[in-house]
Amino acid sequence: MNECRDLLFHVQEHSTTLDRLRLDLDALGLRFIGMAVAPPIARAFAARFPSPTASSDLASWDAFERANPEAFAGMYIFWVQKPARA
Repeated sequence: MNECRDLLFHVQEHSTTLDRLRLDLDALGLRFIGMAVAPPIARAFAARFPSPTASSDLASWDAFERANPEAFAGMYIFWVQKPARA
């Protein structure tokens, strides 16, 4: 039974940082669009970073997380985009 559970329901998680995420997205040619967060976190982020472009800036999210370590207690949920070729 343990082998079946390991095969079918294996959880593989990797710890990461927003800085590492930025490097990975750059390597994959993806553009960070923004985070999917609960409304209270979105309001706190907007209060700290009122610029309209801040929500798509990983450095702003990194600074926010450093000041609010509980903001992403579970995992990062975010949107990315593959830019169109020129």
